[in-house]
Amino acid sequence: MSAAAANHVGPGRAVSVRYAREQYAIGYLQGRGDARFTDEALDFARFYGARCERAGRLVDVAEAYRQWRTRTQSAQLPLLAG
Repeated sequence: MSAAAANHVGPGRAVSVRYAREQYAIGYLQGRGDARFTDEALDFARFYGARCERAGRLVDVAEAYRQWRTRTQSAQLPLLAG
């Protein structure tokens, strides 16, 4: 999906760019088979939306997913050790 496609929803049907990006990320999870709408899915959607916002464009969702997974697994390591 291009940035133009993500930003255009037609007249009278305004959707925030951030919301569209988060929905795109959730769609990615559904395509991976991680279709459950959980706090984890919402966390990834927000992570992806923020990543796009910082870049000022759509970023590679698969790469963002790998980075998010690494970050969440690293955050859980201290919990498992203690």
